[in-house]
Amino acid sequence: MTILIAYWPIRGLCEYVYLALEYLEVPYERKTYTAENMNEWYKEDKYNLGLHFANLPYLVEGDFKLVQSLAILKYVGRKYGIFGGDSIEETAHQEALIEHVNDLRSRFSNLCYCDRDLFEAKKVKYFEEFGEELKKLDDWFQERKWMNGDKIFVGDFFLWHTLDVHDCMVPGILEEYPNVTRYKNEVQKIPQIDRYLKSEVYRRFNINAPWANFGCYAGL
Repeated sequence: MTILIAYWPIRGLCEYVYLALEYLEVPYERKTYTAENMNEWYKEDKYNLGLHFANLPYLVEGDFKLVQSLAILKYVGRKYGIFGGDSIEETAHQEALIEHVNDLRSRFSNLCYCDRDLFEAKKVKYFEEFGEELKKLDDWFQERKWMNGDKIFVGDFFLWHTLDVHDCMVPGILEEYPNVTRYKNEVQKIPQIDRYLKSEVYRRFNINAPWANFGCYAGL
């Protein structure tokens, strides 16, 4: 059964779900709400699809419906064997890794959507602190191929996306961190991911909504 993923035409909170599905080669379709059809979401689908706490992105697979990007990511991972461990402790460890990446993503999002007059000053301070996070990640990857060790899991696609949007804002920001750079390159060299990143569907700089300070998509 084909999975439907619905979201805005930006990378935002859904790119890592797309990456996981592309890696798994699971058939899926995208429903995209744009300026032309956004009322279909706000006036119809939001209230009529039977979504609990309706939000974007959402997933529909037959009668099953789910919202919240991380819940969707973990659902896909569980279903296709790239999330969860053989014990409660191992699964909790993977959850913690995902939560750590979400902290990084949230800070980046706060920067992108901060007051426009404060953006440049905040950006300088932000990337000074982000260097410390990259050092921690560089140490982490010194003895690990993937985020969780030798086996890739859904958190790797979340981290790859988070690293990439930072590199979009400050090109070359990762170059001082060889293990992080190696890791990011390893993810994008995976044949399924490489194919996706070179496809017409992928748009690297459609990161945020039009009112953000960076990576804005104008079609909303």
